[in-house]
Amino acid sequence: PPQRGRQAAMKSAGSRYSYSRMEDLFPGARALYSCGIGTEAELMTTRPGTPCVGVCSSGIGDDVCRGCKRFAHEVISWNAYSDAERASIQQRLDQFLIQIVEFKIEILDVQRLASALRQEGIPCDASKAPGHWIYKLLQFRHLEHLKPELWGFRVRIPFQQLGSAALHALIDREFYELSQAHYERYIEPGLKRLGK
Repeated sequence: PPQRGRQAAMKSAGSRYSYSRMEDLFPGARALYSCGIGTEAELMTTRPGTPCVGVCSSGIGDDVCRGCKRFAHEVISWNAYSDAERASIQQRLDQFLIQIVEFKIEILDVQRLASALRQEGIPCDASKAPGHWIYKLLQFRHLEHLKPELWGFRVRIPFQQLGSAALHALIDREFYELSQAHYERYIEPGLKRLGK
């Protein structure tokens, strides 16, 4: 169907996922209190913001945005979603990203990582898992200029030859590919059955 009609159909489709406590998402959540990152109430009640990173490809026809990795109908309908709906989408994105990061990077000490990020003035979102912080860290610091183990993490052997930019690009590409595969397996068939 024409792009405008397709987007309208996707907007009506919506998105529903279950979501759970941050401790279920990553075991180190409780350790954050002692390093001043946030309280349990702050971690659990932070209003979900937009995952948009300012690089949107859903407007040019992509089913999955290459920037934020949301599905096109989620981008279109974001402002109409409830906090619970936004949180469930964000949880899916976080779980995909964490899965990819932790395959390449081992987090040794959550408190040390959080403290080092704060001391260096690098954004450290208390509502995100440590794997997300590592993903952001790779945007701000070159691995060649820091000792990861002093920051509380270690790059796994198969990926130690990669620099920060290459490692970040690899994670980002796999993040997109996993989101695309999820869309094709679970979302697109439902839209087709509805004739959208």
